[in-house]
Amino acid sequence: MKSSQFRLRMQHALNRPSDALRRFRRRMILKLAGIDLSRQTELQYVNLGNFDSKILNRSLLSPAKELAFDEENFLSHNFNSKYQIDISNVIVNLENNLIYVTKNGGKDTYLLEESSDWPSDRNLITSEKPPRTQLPVVNYGKIGLSNSGFYHLITEDLPALLMNRSEFPILNYQNNSKLVFQILSGLNQEITATSKWVFVNNLCFVTRGLDLGYLHPKGLSSLRKYAQYSSTAQDIKAKIYISRIGTRRSISGEELIVEHLANIGFKILSAENLTFHEQIELFSNAETIIGVHGAGLTNGIWTPQAKLIELMPSNRINRCFEWQSKLLGSEYERILFDPETPDIETLIRKLDSLIH
Repeated sequence: MKSSQFRLRMQHALNRPSDALRRFRRRMILKLAGIDLSRQTELQYVNLGNFDSKILNRSLLSPAKELAFDEENFLSHNFNSKYQIDISNVIVNLENNLIYVTKNGGKDTYLLEESSDWPSDRNLITSEKPPRTQLPVVNYGKIGLSNSGFYHLITEDLPALLMNRSEFPILNYQNNSKLVFQILSGLNQEITATSKWVFVNNLCFVTRGLDLGYLHPKGLSSLRKYAQYSSTAQDIKAKIYISRIGTRRSISGEELIVEHLANIGFKILSAENLTFHEQIELFSNAETIIGVHGAGLTNGIWTPQAKLIELMPSNRINRCFEWQSKLLGSEYERILFDPETPDIETLIRKLDSLIH
């Protein structure tokens, strides 16, 4: 660094000492942890030709759009344009579907921002680095499903796979979850089983934006088509309560809620005990869905007509299922409760008023 630049940086730091100290601490912690946050890039920079990885083809799937569900824009999101991309010479972690572009004959790797809905900084901090060893090589393939939780798998990974029109085989991590294998078995597409890390000569994937918690309208459309194709459910209007008993999200006293709802005709389900296709079948014609905030409420996607009532801890408000319901055009209600001392009788009274 030139002496003039160093003096300017020191002057800037002296003018804002608290900010400078925070930045210094953050950099030192990351350096000690072996994390370099500069190891990230975007497709626009790859397109400039400074990497071994090259963009071979790009086709628009959905233009950029802003979506809002109230006049004051308190529930709104800006979606970037969504593309199907063919790219060469990349390293992929098929456990989390992160894509790394390469440089200098593969010696240097950079995380591709558009390969995840999560912020790149977070991915660099929490994810493994690409290994330095020789990796298995795949000539061509498309991104499949990651080994992630149910909500992220269904609202992020599966829509991207369903939107991908490439005839390349799906690349699937050979130690993926049972749920992933259940989903892939119903797609009737060629699958290539691989290790977690692979080098891909020609990879096809659908771009992701910073849409965490905001289900994409086109993604929802692809999921709805898939549900209609997969479901053989009869026209029976079910009332469903998704139980969280025995899990970390359970409410103290949830057994009383379960007993009350069962007595008025609700089917009590533990979604994690069902196969993927059983969940689609059971929820496809639901009339009312109730549950504590958690991944099981993602099943509201399979029915556009159900009223969704979410029991939400007051210390952890999350609007992802409200957004999901608004996209579907279905009713949504939220009941807040104190997670430390929940008032079960009041919760039941509020549920009864919303059900009836």
